[in-house]
Amino acid sequence: MDNKSRGKTSDRLNLAELLNRKNALPISSSSESINQQDAILELRRGESQTLFEQGLYELKSSRFADALGSLAAASALDPNNAKAKINLAVVFAELGLRQKAIDILEEILHLNPDDELVKQNLDVLKEI
Repeated sequence: MDNKSRGKTSDRLNLAELLNRKNALPISSSSESINQQDAILELRRGESQTLFEQGLYELKSSRFADALGSLAAASALDPNNAKAKINLAVVFAELGLRQKAIDILEEILHLNPDDELVKQNLDVLKEI
């Protein structure tokens, strides 16, 4: 084997060794990463809740454009926040965007077919 091919072989071995070292994270690093992800998710839920409460206040104050922004952001941060989505549908209805409100309510109903409030709101919107 000449020096040129020996160099390539050793380069490949070194690269493989480096890749193995990089992929072999200690258990503490993996659990720390999971803890960080949990903390980020919790922070997002907290931000979503704050935005939801702000949007609800804005909705009750008939500040529909502001409520739209707050509730849409709350829903984006926590897609499982059904209350934010229901109130977002109310805002769309108040802004005259009936079909958008219906679409949101139907999406929620698809995920939770037993939600009576969503059914009632959907019936009202479809009657208009």
